[in-house]
Amino acid sequence: FTRELLVNDGRGGVDEEDYPDEWRADGVTLPLTYTFDPTAPTDGVTVDIPLPLLNQVPAESFDWQVPGLREELV
Repeated sequence: FTRELLVNDGRGGVDEEDYPDEWRADGVTLPLTYTFDPTAPTDGVTVDIPLPLLNQVPAESFDWQVPGLREELV
């Protein structure tokens, strides 16, 4: 499918900045992956944290949502 076929101009645009490729906090940068499958436990946004970095990532850093999914969160 083309972008024009998937995005309805009358419903607002899709901005790539609303769906970042990386998560950053306290000097740590990790990749984000997106899955759309409401039946899967991985549905949504996933941050994979390598075990050696786990104790360096503050839990408070995860009280956010990527901008493109904030409306769904509300």
